[in-house]
Amino acid sequence: MINSVINTGLQGLQHSIQGANKAATNIAQAGETNRTDDAGNVDTNRSDDKSLTSSLVDLKLYSQSAKANAKVIEAGSHQLGTLLNIKA
Repeated sequence: MINSVINTGLQGLQHSIQGANKAATNIAQAGETNRTDDAGNVDTNRSDDKSLTSSLVDLKLYSQSAKANAKVIEAGSHQLGTLLNIKA
């Protein structure tokens, strides 16, 4: 059970890192006139201000999510340590 808590925290942390990387890439590309999506299609219809604002909000969201998942991992680790101390 504790391993599943730690694994869940790790999966959430990986998801947060991937999302933060995507948001950071969008922020870095916000000033470009022609952008391409993952499939290589040129995207000229997005509003720079809206895209930048959305990406900044996403970056903050993923940052908070990473912190929360790190606390889940920490709690699982602490619980595992407590159980090992009781058993010893």
